[in-house]
Amino acid sequence: LYDSLPQDAQQSLVHQTLTPLIKSIPHRKRKRILATALRLRQRHAACPQLDLRSKRQEINTMLKELSKDTKRSYVMDSSNRIELLDEIVASLASWMNDIWAVVYEHNVEFAQAHNCLLFVCATLERLDTIRMGCKCALNTMYVPVTLRNKAGEVIKKFETNGALRIRDITLFIWRDMFLSMLAYGDRRHRDLVPKMLGDIEEILSCDALIQMLYTQSKGMKPPSMVGDESDWEDTSDSGESIIPDSNEFSDSEESVYEAAPAAVTFDLPHLKHWPVAVQQSLPRLRRYVQTNLLSAFETTPSRALYDDLLDMSRGHLRQRLLESLYVMSTTSSDTFAVALDVYSSEHRIEPVLDLLNGHSHLLRSRDYAALQTATVFISRHGHAQRALDILEAELLDTARATRHALLQSFSQMETQANRDEITQIVKMRSGAPGRRARVEAWVDAASTPGADQPNPMMFAAMVMGIGPMPGLSSDDDPYTYLDLDPDDPDLEDLRAEYRPDLKKRFESWVDNGVVNLENGSASLLSVYRKIIDMLPFLRASDVAEEMISRIQDRASKQFVCDGLDALLAFVKVQRRKWRQEQKRIEANAAAARGGANSSAAASSSQSQPSTFSNPFSTFPGAGSSDLGTTAGPIPRKDSLGSPPLEPVPAHRPQAAPEGPQPPQLVVTAPGPSISVVGPPALPTGLASDVDAILGGPVLPPNVIPPMSLLNFFLGITQPPTPGEAAQAPPPGGSSVEDVD
Repeated sequence: LYDSLPQDAQQSLVHQTLTPLIKSIPHRKRKRILATALRLRQRHAACPQLDLRSKRQEINTMLKELSKDTKRSYVMDSSNRIELLDEIVASLASWMNDIWAVVYEHNVEFAQAHNCLLFVCATLERLDTIRMGCKCALNTMYVPVTLRNKAGEVIKKFETNGALRIRDITLFIWRDMFLSMLAYGDRRHRDLVPKMLGDIEEILSCDALIQMLYTQSKGMKPPSMVGDESDWEDTSDSGESIIPDSNEFSDSEESVYEAAPAAVTFDLPHLKHWPVAVQQSLPRLRRYVQTNLLSAFETTPSRALYDDLLDMSRGHLRQRLLESLYVMSTTSSDTFAVALDVYSSEHRIEPVLDLLNGHSHLLRSRDYAALQTATVFISRHGHAQRALDILEAELLDTARATRHALLQSFSQMETQANRDEITQIVKMRSGAPGRRARVEAWVDAASTPGADQPNPMMFAAMVMGIGPMPGLSSDDDPYTYLDLDPDDPDLEDLRAEYRPDLKKRFESWVDNGVVNLENGSASLLSVYRKIIDMLPFLRASDVAEEMISRIQDRASKQFVCDGLDALLAFVKVQRRKWRQEQKRIEANAAAARGGANSSAAASSSQSQPSTFSNPFSTFPGAGSSDLGTTAGPIPRKDSLGSPPLEPVPAHRPQAAPEGPQPPQLVVTAPGPSISVVGPPALPTGLASDVDAILGGPVLPPNVIPPMSLLNFFLGITQPPTPGEAAQAPPPGGSSVEDVD
């Protein structure tokens, strides 16, 4: 009943009703009550007073002075910005030990301490977002904070570089406060824990709760600090820290942690200043944090939060998380992208296909990472063609987005005259006389009239509240509003819409097509041909480079230059691959034709008679036979080429003709065959005569003597009539000596 009353009603009940009862009880009991009150007053005599109202007034006054100083610095040469920042940070840092002593040493004022820590985090947020020019002094400021107990011993020592690192100190104090509430508080205190965790999540993030529970974020936990926190958290006999604290981040340590993140571990920490009751309360605090994170995931799911909950629960919450994610998957584009990413990583093919088939319209251009994960996943599970279709559609969509962005600066590039001119430029050889002048003339003709770089005075006009005048540049962001604070999360949606990362999106899809998708290279060639049709000037690299040089000095067009540069590099690579593919196809076709010609030549050489067969083909009953000598073939008009030479052995036995035999004619064996490139020469002279009579039947060698054939070749005698017997050479005729 007392806990359910408001604070003012509780005070009224104590002073007006309960206090008078002390006078009516026996003296001994009244004395015992007074002794207890004196003991409590003595115990908390050294308890610091957390005056949040005074501290808020002090900090707000200095923040106002900082804002004024920022405005005065535009006119005056001097500035007190660094001194004001030092005072603000020093005031907050000196307050940390008081807050920790109240909640951990004295175990009182938990709600007041919680509000003080929230105010510290809100002040750091204001310092991070305040308009004061360069923030190097804020980010490099040395901030030492030491936590001491009642006896003056050092419990924790922080040495941070950067004022914003005070947030890590507040998380350390919050953890000790929650453990004290669970260990020494009553039911009223335990009921406050979920609400306070919700406040931390709202003002910081869900990752802050995990960082609070496990000392620091898991992504930056070095391998040497994994496990029991007592391994790297210790103090000497004098109370000084002898091992670097987990929150003592120097520049070198931070870079090492971020460059080589350790494996994800969620072991509960242990600090030496914790008694047994506090250490035993740590699992209960983890359950509170896990419940809060689960509630946050069911409202606004994210991939990082999903992984954290799985690690904290050791996988026991997997099915519950997947079911709640499927319910929320189609409520917004953010949840849809998270659902695609999570279901792909969990190898759930049916939910992925259902989401892609029914709700793919929720995808935005900046969700390409989740879509790529899902595309690779379905490609490896029997849907390769669907993955290739998505790949081609995304690449062409990125190319169209680049074309749309280019049209703002080159609105005339798609006119028929400019299309005809770019076709003529492409036909010119690189480095040809006059090509450079025609390229520059084409870019000038394609440029948007009046799309010059904005006057620098436009920015000054914007500062004074004067809007853009009608008829000026039609750029989406002529004054580069998005460049005033590139890290502002409030401008993330606008930056994704007006400054999309075209280059990263296009190159990541190309890499997935080459490495992770089956037959992705063939799809890239198809995309290449379509992009060339869409943007024909990409066939001339010097034209595209000239277009980039015209707009690269404008900050609002840097994303267009990057996207066009990615398209140009893709076109160059695919053109080279296309030429290699064409050469390979032509080589295969030539090899196939060569094989067919060789087969035809081989069959022709086997079917036609030998060149040195008996030329008297009109003799009846004549057959074909070798002449006992070897010689090269005589080419013919209708021949496919020189057939292979087949030498005949010089000592091959011949059929002896009737009558006296003429002396043998000795002929040397032919040398190696010489292949002649080009069409064979037409036969003339004796070869034409021999070639004219090759079409008839050939007589066997026992009908025509070899010397008769030789005499015919030499033009001494006429061919004998069919059936004529072999005769010896006439007197004075040809002989071996004559031939020699």
